[in-house]
Amino acid sequence: MPGTRRTPLNRKQQKPLVSDLALDLFDEMAVLPCTCSAEVIKDCRSHRAGEGCPGCTRWWELHPLLRRAIGSKMWHGCAVSRHPPDHRRAWPADSEEARWLMLERASEARRQARAKLAPPPATTPAVPEPETV
Repeated sequence: MPGTRRTPLNRKQQKPLVSDLALDLFDEMAVLPCTCSAEVIKDCRSHRAGEGCPGCTRWWELHPLLRRAIGSKMWHGCAVSRHPPDHRRAWPADSEEARWLMLERASEARRQARAKLAPPPATTPAVPEPETV
């Protein structure tokens, strides 16, 4: 008997893996500058109160919100890496570097989609104003 008799299930489409909130938080976190000293970075103390720079302090304020937005568990450590990962290396799928790259790709795709949907700037011909006497 050729073919299958299985009836396809009409399932609802699953929610997107990356929400707009997660992308907004990631975009804000990715541009925060780190001015911590090399000693603070080496000892991973940027999350402690009073030891990190203003950029790291803000990053750690946004981190729990991003973790909840992407559904990462608290015991998995950081949701994303504090610094951009090396693009030339293959990272394990559950690593914070891989999540950074995934969010970066999704953010870029959203930026490109919005650019396509945005109407081109309207150019109106210059009309001379009527003179009043």
